[in-house]
Amino acid sequence: MVDVICPHCGERAMPGWRKLMLGWNASVRCRSCDRKVTVSPLQALAACLPLLCVLALALAANGKITDSAYAAMMILLAVIAFFITSILYLAWVPLARAELTIVRRAGPQLGKESDDGGGGDKAGREKDPV
Repeated sequence: MVDVICPHCGERAMPGWRKLMLGWNASVRCRSCDRKVTVSPLQALAACLPLLCVLALALAANGKITDSAYAAMMILLAVIAFFITSILYLAWVPLARAELTIVRRAGPQLGKESDDGGGGDKAGREKDPV
């Protein structure tokens, strides 16, 4: 359920609570490969929509309704929206690369034939007989 897999190395990058604290403009280092990761900005913003909707509703009704039951209902809605936002953020927002991953190709291994056509090296020179 909790997607805290590093996009660089494929290992667990951080605990779930740390992902909740990670915003789209910040990055942290993966604890497995030490490369920087962040969260996907659009999905992070979309996961915050329940909380933002409750905030907009509270601001729109500010001063119009002075009933304490309304205030209690808004607090309850804010707590519920916070939990929904947290669950969406953990389950739906993926980690993204905050820096480039350089993949190095394996060089020629000892004891293996090269693809240069036989006895020569890459420049076409003949190898010295031993």
